Amino acid sequence: MWYLDSMFTLLLNQKSNIIKLSIFCMLFTACHRHYIRPLPAIDENRVINKKIATIGFYPYAYSSYTSGRTVTTTALLDYSNPTTKLVSLGKPIDEIEVTGINTNVSPEKVKTFILEYLGKVKKSGSREIEKLVEVRGKGDSATFHLKNRDVDFYILGIHGPAFDEEGSGANFGRLLLTGHIFMFTLGTTPLWSTKPADTDILVYDKDLNLVYQKSYKSRYTLLTAWWGNKSEGHINNKNVPEFTPKLYEPDLRDFYNELPTILNSLK
Repeated sequence: MWYLDSMFTLLLNQKSNIIKLSIFCMLFTACHRHYIRPLPAIDENRVINKKIATIGFYPYAYSSYTSGRTVTTTALLDYSNPTTKLVSLGKPIDEIEVTGINTNVSPEKVKTFILEYLGKVKKSGSREIEKLVEVRGKGDSATFHLKNRDVDFYILGIHGPAFDEEGSGANFGRLLLTGHIFMFTLGTTPLWSTKPADTDILVYDKDLNLVYQKSYKSRYTLLTAWWGNKSEGHINNKNVPEFTPKLYEPDLRDFYNELPTILNSLK
């Protein structure tokens, strides 16, 4: 009966190969589909007679490397895909001419602004700070000075969070619930998770006094299946840089429509 044992072993090997092939196909073809809240209509009649410089408004881009069994993922601001490309709230700060130093703003106030911003976006935000600030001296003796520009307001945007620490537990449960069905249906029934798309917006006057702030806390549903959209990302990707700004667009449109009222209230 040796040939029956050999045939059974062959069938098991074939079954194992089929399972491996199916898993490979699912992982290779599974793409994301984001379900973001509907975009609010843009108020085409709004009027703003103020000079505004925008700072920040960058989503994160991710890179990973593997060392042994450890995978380390790093999040850095994506300067190539600012969300202000979708919703214009002013003029990017580096497109406004610098005319010396604003001597009305103390170096201590500038330093406080820098530390608060970098505390939220970390080291990759230094490139944006360089557009705003002139550093004089080095090390402990360095002083920070606000570059002078012909503006009425600075609007700072911070997107995040870089990593979904608050929602990780709930998402683990969702993946347990949908993961085996995803595998059994060969990727037709999607994996289910939710992700945050938060935005903090801070408005400063020309002398770097904080005059208004607002936080938007949003979550969107993320489904992953073979019928997902390639342009929205693959199962092995953290994000697609060109698509990521769209996650924040609904909240930015809301702020765009509210901005005239906000600025009028600051008179």
